[in-house]
Amino acid sequence: MKYTLLIFLAAATCFGCNNTTTTTTTTTTFDSTTTIVNVPDSRHELFVLDSVLKQYETPMQRFKASIVTPTKITGAKGTVINVNAPDLETVSGKPLGNHIDIELKELTTTEELARDRAATVSDGKLLVSGGAYYINMTSGGEQLRLKAGKTLAVQFPKNTTEGMSLFYGQRDSLGQMNWKGGERGFTEIGTASVPVERVRSDADYEGETAEIAVNETERKEYTKKGALTSKLYDQMGIENLGWINCDRFRGNDNVTAAIVAIDKADSVKFISAYLVFKDINSVLQSYYETSTQEFAFRGIPVGAKAALIAIGIKNGKMFTAKSKIVITDNRKVLVKLKETPDNEVANLFKLN
Repeated sequence: MKYTLLIFLAAATCFGCNNTTTTTTTTTTFDSTTTIVNVPDSRHELFVLDSVLKQYETPMQRFKASIVTPTKITGAKGTVINVNAPDLETVSGKPLGNHIDIELKELTTTEELARDRAATVSDGKLLVSGGAYYINMTSGGEQLRLKAGKTLAVQFPKNTTEGMSLFYGQRDSLGQMNWKGGERGFTEIGTASVPVERVRSDADYEGETAEIAVNETERKEYTKKGALTSKLYDQMGIENLGWINCDRFRGNDNVTAAIVAIDKADSVKFISAYLVFKDINSVLQSYYETSTQEFAFRGIPVGAKAALIAIGIKNGKMFTAKSKIVITDNRKVLVKLKETPDNEVANLFKLN
């Protein structure tokens, strides 16, 4: 079986680092719920690059919900979230504010997974994603969480005929995603749609049940495309806010490793690498440091067509590389970067 994939490499040089053990107190936010501090100086530029690449991420969808009555939120790709304020509490212990602010991302394509650096891996095992989702809530500027024993009722779009299970995602100290779970499977129901007359861009949230989707301009666009009508899984109780994935484990038929080497002339000291399988909606991630000279992605289907992309920062400028390859047994690829205008970087994420 053949698969199409994209390898995305993000490289960053380390400026002013004389001692790799030195630590700088740095606060880096990957998501609203993921903040990393005390970044080693040897890796500080990785987080600088991450901040630059955030402009290419999938835009965050934002909604408001009532603290008085239940609110149904529907995302642009069909995700349905039922918000019940009494099931939520602030992490700080403060009371909820006047309303609940909700953030939502719906990543259903390999390009979106690559842009958001959402690797589909569970403790080193490759997952195939049926959609990765980010759900976060705040109120009065305070982070919210579900109360003990409470769940959030959510329906996710059904984007594949394969059987999928529920996974929760966490990023490590370098921002790499790892998914845990797989015990609970998704079940299919019929179709659901958002009544156009009930979709509003603004509402008085006091004393009413609100059924809210995107703003008016987006509503017209999504309705035109039919994006507000989506085949859904049955409602499932989510136990944690943050990253959620509809996944399945991938088999290990006829696989190999792709070995990636960096041209020494590029003077790249640190690389964040992504291997994104186009046809099976999967993403692998790895890191490179100059002491290792090369690294490998393992468990890759033999014969897969690939695009190799590298992005880095050197002397304050963007450097990139992109080439098409075909995976053979223990294929070795040399990456050489060239200076690239900022306005051309976004095109590197396109998989066609």
